[in-house]
Amino acid sequence: MERQAVSSSNIASVGYDPNSETLEVEFLKSGKVYDSGKGSGLLFQDYGKGSPQFGSVVTTPTHNENIPNVETQTIDISATSLLGGYDAEIAGPNPWTPGRLASAAPGYLKGQGASLSEKAQIQVLGRVVHAYTDSSTSAGEFATGRKAYNNGVNVTDDGAFIPTLFQQLQDKGWKVGTVTSVPFPHASPAAMYAHNVHRDDYQDLGRDMLGLSSVAQELNKEPSHPGLDVVIGTGFGKTFTAEALTKAKFKDVAGANAVDGNVFITAADLAAIDLRHGGKYVVVHTEAGVEGASALNSAAAIAAKGEHRLFGFFGGAGFDHLPYQTANGDFKPTPSLKGTFETYSKADLRQNPKLADMTDAALTVLAASGKPFALFVEAGDVDWGLHDNNLDTAVGAVFSGEDAVARIIKWVERTATGTTPP
Repeated sequence: MERQAVSSSNIASVGYDPNSETLEVEFLKSGKVYDSGKGSGLLFQDYGKGSPQFGSVVTTPTHNENIPNVETQTIDISATSLLGGYDAEIAGPNPWTPGRLASAAPGYLKGQGASLSEKAQIQVLGRVVHAYTDSSTSAGEFATGRKAYNNGVNVTDDGAFIPTLFQQLQDKGWKVGTVTSVPFPHASPAAMYAHNVHRDDYQDLGRDMLGLSSVAQELNKEPSHPGLDVVIGTGFGKTFTAEALTKAKFKDVAGANAVDGNVFITAADLAAIDLRHGGKYVVVHTEAGVEGASALNSAAAIAAKGEHRLFGFFGGAGFDHLPYQTANGDFKPTPSLKGTFETYSKADLRQNPKLADMTDAALTVLAASGKPFALFVEAGDVDWGLHDNNLDTAVGAVFSGEDAVARIIKWVERTATGTTPP
C-alpha cells in the first residue's frame, strides 16, 4: 500500500542573505560558519548519505493593494496597487547570491515598504518596483499553483475560488492534514484547504478546514468539502467580545457572522465537529491540569483506532501560539522590539504539546487507514519572531521545526524498514 508523508515548514523561510538568521541558527547548532550555499548543521540540511539538495522558489503576488468584501466574498483591486514580480538582476539568482545591481538598489526587497528615495533608485536603473508577497498568498501559490493578490486565501483577482492540492488529493482518496505551532486557521495552514477573500476571516476559514458550511459555501462561491482529516494548531484561549470586535474593526475582516467567544472557532462549531456530539473529530484541547502531549497522544490513538478525524486545539489566554522555546530551550523569551516579552507558567508548558508531539499525533491518525496521505507541518512561530526581529524566538522556532522534521524522518524510516530507528 502506498504511503506518503509530505512535510512543509516555515523553517526554510528564515533568512535571505549571508547575514541572515539562518546562519545564526546553524552556527549555534554546529559552530560552522559559511558564506555561500545552503550551509549545514541542521537535520534537514545534513540528513542521509551525501548532501540533501534544495531548490529556491520565488513567490510573488499579482497585486498588493485590494479591497475585499467578506460579506459578498468579492474583491476589488486598487488602481494604485503595485504589481508583483522578481528582478534577479537585483535580488540575485538564489537566496545567498546578490544580483549585479543589488548595491545600486538596496531597497528593492522592501517592495511596497521601500522609501520614496529607495524606489527612485530602482527606477533610475530602469527597473520596476515589485510588491513582496503576503504569507497567505505565498502559501496559496504552493497549494493551487495560481498567483493572486495579497491577503487573500486561494481566491484570484477575478474572484475565482481555486481548488487546492489537498482537496484534489482528498478527492482521489488521500488523507490530508495540517499541523502548526500558531492558530490553526492562520495563513499557511488555511491555504492548504480553505478559501476566503481575506486571510483574517478566521472563523470562516476554520469552518472550511473542518468541513462545516462557511460563508463561501453559503454564497455558492465554492462547493462543500469534507474537511481535513487532521487539524492541529493553537488559538485556544484567545477570545473577544462583540464590543471589542467593533472597537478593533475586526468585523471588517471577520464578517457580520463573527461570533463572540474564541477568535478562531465558535463554541457551536466546536461542538458540531466533536465526535461526542455526532461530529467526525476526536477533539482535544488545552485543559487545566492535563499534560498536553499525553492528551494529544491519547486522542490520536482513539482517532486512529476508530478511523475518526482529529482536531487538536492548544495555546493559552496570553498567547496565540505554542510557548516560544527560545534558542537555548528555556522557554524564557527575550524582549521584543517594543520591550515586552512573554512569560509562561509551569502549567502553560505542561498543558501544551510541542510541535514534534503534534506531528507524531498527525502521523498516527493519517497513517491508520493505510491510504496515502499528505501532511503540512510548519513551525509558524518563526514568522512571529522574524516580524519582531527577535532572533531568540526565531531560532527557537527553527529548532522546534527541526524536531518535527526528525519525527517525520523517524516515521518514514520505521515504515520503510519495519524497525524503529535510533
